[in-house]
Amino acid sequence: MLYGPVGTGKTHLATALGVAACLHSFHTKFLTAAEFVVKLSEAFKEGSLEKFLKSILRADLLIIDEWGYVPLDRQGAQLLFCIIADSYERWSVVLTTNLEFSK
Repeated sequence: MLYGPVGTGKTHLATALGVAACLHSFHTKFLTAAEFVVKLSEAFKEGSLEKFLKSILRADLLIIDEWGYVPLDRQGAQLLFCIIADSYERWSVVLTTNLEFSK
C-alpha cells in the first residue's frame, strides 16, 4: 500500500513498479479504483463476473490506484477481499490512497 497526501508521487511510483514488472515479463494490470468498481459492476450485471475475476487473477501484479475515492457496496468489498486473499503468496497487489487507515 502506498499512502500519502495528494501530490507525493504515489501514482508515479506505482506506475514505475508496473513498468519494471512488464520489462521483466510479468503480466501487470493497472486500474484506477473507479475503473475497478465500474468493471466489477458491469461484469456482475452482464453475468461475466467469473471472466472478469479470472482476468484480474491472471495478473502477476495488480495495481489499483486512488483507492477509497469510490465507495464499494457490500458485494464489491467481499469480491475485493477475495481477490486480495487469493493473491496471498501467489502474486502482488499495490494499492495507492491518500485516505487515512482509519477511514
